[in-house]
Amino acid sequence: MKPSEVSKRCSGCEQNFYNGNNPYGVKQCWNVPSAKIVRVKPLSIDQQNPQEHLKRVKWQWKPDCYQQKRMVFCKQDSRYITGG
Repeated sequence: MKPSEVSKRCSGCEQNFYNGNNPYGVKQCWNVPSAKIVRVKPLSIDQQNPQEHLKRVKWQWKPDCYQQKRMVFCKQDSRYITGG
């Protein structure tokens, strides 16, 4: 996938600062060239009853390097996530 296509999905990521959103002249996050877009479900680390939450929340497409404070992004794995 082209780096420009990956960068479009970086909004909200802690590292998006490095995608030209800084005063230092850094144009692209160092993770973008090797990033893959994966299907994930967002989950707050404070979520009570995460299994029920994961059944209700919708899948999203994010770069595999995506980071957000106090969040984890669960990839699809039929051994652990049921429903949805």
